[in-house]
Amino acid sequence: MTRKILAISNPGDTTHYGTDDIDYINSYLTGVDQSGTDPVTINTTTTYASSKLNLKAPTTGNTFSIITSDVVGNRTVTFPLLTGNDTFAMVAFANTFTGSNTFSGVTTHSGAITCTAGATFNTTDITLGAGVDFVLDTVTGSRIGLASTQKLGFYGVTAIVQPAAITAPSGGTTIDTQARTAISSLITTLHNLGLTA
Repeated sequence: MTRKILAISNPGDTTHYGTDDIDYINSYLTGVDQSGTDPVTINTTTTYASSKLNLKAPTTGNTFSIITSDVVGNRTVTFPLLTGNDTFAMVAFANTFTGSNTFSGVTTHSGAITCTAGATFNTTDITLGAGVDFVLDTVTGSRIGLASTQKLGFYGVTAIVQPAAITAPSGGTTIDTQARTAISSLITTLHNLGLTA
């Protein structure tokens, strides 16, 4: 069926439909852009079947189809409060995050993630899969901990702040008390960080 646009210019009145009303509805259903003159505001719950909500590309005419999972109950997706325009991130493709981001749940991402302004993770752990490495740049380098009061630990020990400086030994006798003290301090420091048992 072809929806007809009558274009007779008959607005009707308070108790009768005019052809303009029919044209308005048919234009909406045909995909005519009326946002400049008669924008449509939907204020009623509207349910779309999976893959039936399609978002059309502005120039190519291709569409994004919204496909839902087979959930066992109703779910709500809440959009965050935005202070400006933003872009969705997709889990299967590379994404670049240019703002500071906070991830408070378990996040699984199979594509590359680039954060250019910092990312905060509030989950209990960050888990790396087998064979996953930290790859660092070869120009500036990277640091772990940016202040002496930030705590760090290895192999499950309680994290500690930066250990105190170890006094360099001096003297040259065969049995050097200062050397023994420095070695003992090194062993204690490595143990406290968890680098030795």
